[in-house]
Amino acid sequence: MKRYVAVSIVFVGALAAMASAQSAPNSHAKPKSISLAGKVMNGGAELLCSGKRTWAIMNTELLRAHVGESVMIRGLLDRATGKIQVSSWEPMPSEASASARLATPPFGVRSF
Repeated sequence: MKRYVAVSIVFVGALAAMASAQSAPNSHAKPKSISLAGKVMNGGAELLCSGKRTWAIMNTELLRAHVGESVMIRGLLDRATGKIQVSSWEPMPSEASASARLATPPFGVRSF
């Protein structure tokens, strides 16, 4: 009888170990490198992309002073939480400055 109880305990322990091993890879998923363009919202805590999708930002202090501005961010997407850890960002050029650059002749071209 003691042997049967001991074998049962070992069997239940093995099942519990297998169940936790199967769920562990999902919680420790490797972060994915991501680049997004969008508008900074909600005190730097969110990035609105294409007017539809909102991404949560982990390190809001980087974007807090740029609420309402269009930016390009690069960072790591935490697949478990769906949040982005921003590693770098840059402001998106406005349409006015982009059109001004298009009207400027390229280097070496003379206008007469």
